[in-house]
Amino acid sequence: MPEISQTDALIIAERTREAIASMQIEYENQVISVSLSFGISFLNAKKNVSKIELIKEADTALYRAKGAGRNICKCFDSDYKG
Repeated sequence: MPEISQTDALIIAERTREAIASMQIEYENQVISVSLSFGISFLNAKKNVSKIELIKEADTALYRAKGAGRNICKCFDSDYKG
């Protein structure tokens, strides 16, 4: 999402996660619950990384989200030592 703050990106991801989690999906007469975890990374003028590195950061954040109990959003943090 171009030109968006980290805070706003996290808010959008949380709203998306909550909207999908609250859906009642029916399949073959059964209600299926869906949960999502998001990993978020950011590119800015001070941070010179490749597309591959940016994807790896998002993936790292995603695994942090899953490790925190799933169904959660996490932003990449280079200082995180998990």
